[in-house]
Amino acid sequence: DHGVQVETQPADLGNAVADFLCEHWKGQSVYIPADETFKMSQRDLQIYQRMARGNAPELAREFGISTVHVYQVYRRILAAQRAKVQPGLFKEEES
Repeated sequence: DHGVQVETQPADLGNAVADFLCEHWKGQSVYIPADETFKMSQRDLQIYQRMARGNAPELAREFGISTVHVYQVYRRILAAQRAKVQPGLFKEEES
């Protein structure tokens, strides 16, 4: 318990959270990421898994991106998947 009393009304809860943040983090800049990377990686994986010959325009419409972007996503995920299972040509140097 951090001294924040949770009220039953959403506005009261929002005010309590704002008061808590102000009291504990006043004067500091706080960055809250939008987590677009996670959302995009989930979308990109769906595109990769559903890609089939001739359906790129359909996927582009469904995901709201261009057909070219669908192919770029597919190639990028394909390369990452291959890199997981295929050894590199040169042994990495140990640090």
